[in-house]
Amino acid sequence: FFPYTAFRVTKDFRKRVLGLAEHRSATLDAELQALKAAGTTIILIGLRLENRMWPEQFEGYQSLIERLLADGGRYHVIFDGHNYLRDEDRESFMVSHMETALANGKTIVDIEREKIAEILAWFDAQNTGDRVTLRSLVPCSVSDSIIAALRSDYFITHWGAGLAKYKWLTNASGAVFSSRDVLLNKADI
Repeated sequence: FFPYTAFRVTKDFRKRVLGLAEHRSATLDAELQALKAAGTTIILIGLRLENRMWPEQFEGYQSLIERLLADGGRYHVIFDGHNYLRDEDRESFMVSHMETALANGKTIVDIEREKIAEILAWFDAQNTGDRVTLRSLVPCSVSDSIIAALRSDYFITHWGAGLAKYKWLTNASGAVFSSRDVLLNKADI
């Protein structure tokens, strides 16, 4: 049991959730651990397209990838967004706070998929070799998101629910985008 008003995650709760995630997402976990063993730096990007978003985030992520390409190191960049509700139903998604249906009939997940497809197409046209690789986890299970955070070397995300996975459970290192209002008025930062 995890009371939603708690301001901390107990060690026992964390251990149980991470154990479940490692079991349910064993294939992804093994792949990411193999990349790390080969000296690859794993960067996790948590997407946010509804409220509290960085309006030009995809241009920013493209710029980040360009810098990684110029750096000379080995990087694996993972895009993480909405999670599906159950493994058996991969078209029903968790809904973010204040998320609304879009007038054109698209869902936030549809837009996440489209934007990531644009980045992947741009990236494929760069002829970069295999030093920098990209992976989309949009959409994926909560356990896949947790494993990606647990094995990442660094995450970049927006203030919001994703921090439960990235920071509270896995204690990953990273950067969080937020507004001045969040920094001044939220007790969970």
